[in-house]
Amino acid sequence: MKSKTSLFNKTIFRKDITRFWPLWALQLVAGLLVLIAPMMSELSYMSSIHAGTDEKMSFMVTLIKNSCLSPYTMSAGIVVAVCVFLYLTRERDAYTIHSFPFTRTTLFVSHYLAGLVILLVPPVIIELLLALIAQFHGLNVIFVVMIFLLEWLIQTFFFYSLACAVVMLTGNPFMSLVIYAVLNFLAAGVHMLYSSLAELFVYGNQVGSYGYMNGETVKVLTPVYNFLRNICNNNPAVYRILQDDTRVINYKEMLQLVGSTAYYILPAILFVVAALMLYRARKLESAGDMVAFNWGRPVFRVVFVFCTSLLFALAVYELCFGTTISSYAYGRIFRIILVLVGVGTVLFYLLSNMILDRTFFIWRKTSYWRMALFAVLMMLGLVGVRDGQIGTKIPARNNITEVDVRIQFGDEDYFYQKAFLSLKDAKGIDEIYKQNKAILKYGRNLDNNSDDETRDTIEITYHFKGGKRKCIYPVESGEAVVNKLEKYLENRDDMCEMIYGEKYKEHIQRKMYVEERYTDPIEIDEEGNEEEPWGSGVLHCWSWDKSNKKQQEIRDALYEAVCKDIEAGRCDTLHMKSVNCFYVGVVNQDNDTEQVVQITEKCSETLKVLEKLGHVNYYEGQWEMSSGVVGGEGIDK
Repeated sequence: MKSKTSLFNKTIFRKDITRFWPLWALQLVAGLLVLIAPMMSELSYMSSIHAGTDEKMSFMVTLIKNSCLSPYTMSAGIVVAVCVFLYLTRERDAYTIHSFPFTRTTLFVSHYLAGLVILLVPPVIIELLLALIAQFHGLNVIFVVMIFLLEWLIQTFFFYSLACAVVMLTGNPFMSLVIYAVLNFLAAGVHMLYSSLAELFVYGNQVGSYGYMNGETVKVLTPVYNFLRNICNNNPAVYRILQDDTRVINYKEMLQLVGSTAYYILPAILFVVAALMLYRARKLESAGDMVAFNWGRPVFRVVFVFCTSLLFALAVYELCFGTTISSYAYGRIFRIILVLVGVGTVLFYLLSNMILDRTFFIWRKTSYWRMALFAVLMMLGLVGVRDGQIGTKIPARNNITEVDVRIQFGDEDYFYQKAFLSLKDAKGIDEIYKQNKAILKYGRNLDNNSDDETRDTIEITYHFKGGKRKCIYPVESGEAVVNKLEKYLENRDDMCEMIYGEKYKEHIQRKMYVEERYTDPIEIDEEGNEEEPWGSGVLHCWSWDKSNKKQQEIRDALYEAVCKDIEAGRCDTLHMKSVNCFYVGVVNQDNDTEQVVQITEKCSETLKVLEKLGHVNYYEGQWEMSSGVVGGEGIDK
């Protein structure tokens, strides 16, 4: 008769504790080699050079903090979970253990707690040894150890609970390891695959793969990274100073650091409950099966085929087509990716059946209409991504509060527009939004096989509540979409406001600098061929910031002169010519925004101020600087 009076059995618990002693030993040896030995060596060295207590304490706090490494706790969690529940993967062992007079709840709780103790006791021993050795060197870190043992507990509880839930889903230890690894990196992996593919064929999404771990949702759903980022990127001060100038150990920030990821306790509890329910529901004959439940087979198949088909398409494209097709051939790239995803879906759908059934002979069991439907849905999803219905569309108009525009001109007579033009008025945002849609329509099927530099790039950044989104659109030079946008921006009468902000008349500059730049001309050799110029560079640079109040008058005069030239149309803020010139940079008073405009021979007001400062001279109808004539080319020898 099954025992119904106890949720825990000491015999099972003790058996697991003694049976899996190598797991204890491995963790203790790793702690001694990775933490204890380096700590003793470093403290001995610090003592030999008579380092101060503050330096030693800083070292100890950093060492204890960094000892809570999530990749380790993640790996240890699945290893222990697989070991304590290994009998579920062997049919004979499963029937034997379940023949004892214990309920499944008793078996699960006893094994679960044994594994949790195996995971927690070695870190506690190691951390206490750290505290004892530190005490021998005159450092009291016992409370620091206790704080970061909480971090150990949170990480271990989460990863071990997730591992137990995964083990309950499978009847094969290797499959448990695979599914566990996939779940821990699923969000980041899918985001990476999506971003990498979208970058190839979605027009205007050429910054989609920047920072695969960007985004709070991706970080939270990738706990191993989130824990690691929280521990490694945050370094609380060892001491904090009270109002009476007394220094105390900064326990408050350390607790806040640990508490910032405490929300993982809730999903850990849910994983434990889910693991228990799965344990009670699973059939003993599922031992050895890749997936222990019938409903888990389609879930495994969908995730496996979705991820592997995208990875297959990305890998094949990069290996076979990445160096032969222009990155601007969006239409052709999309068609290739579409075919590769379709082929990959079919191949990996069949492979998923082989994995689940553990045989190559799955031809009669395979549902070919489901496979075809899956392939069609995957391809329709790609069409949706390309057309902006899924993921890559520009933000909704009613969410946009500000738009930044910059055009990089590919014409050989210009470098690029260095300053961003910011539009905050509703009419201006509406116009840019309208033109953005026209740009998308132009580029969606762009199929240009040329990678030359005679093309422009339109960069539009949308600001909305909670973030911003940048879109980069390569456009062939001379296209109507570029000319229309350029004409609209040039015809606006608020150019200074777009560059420096709506409060530009209040002298928003916190810092200003001037660069004297030169450009070498293209020379013709004896055979009449153009020789590559040496290029361009900076000869001199002068800066004035708010740290020197005496320079306030200089900054104000220079800033007013630049604004006058811009308002009078003498300063071409869209086109930066490849000539000898000055760059004037303004750093905003309220933030670190830096706007740069080019000063050529037409910008008389600014040149007059620079003349007073001794950086340029007016002689015989032209402005001369140390590198040559403003607006000319080459350095005067």
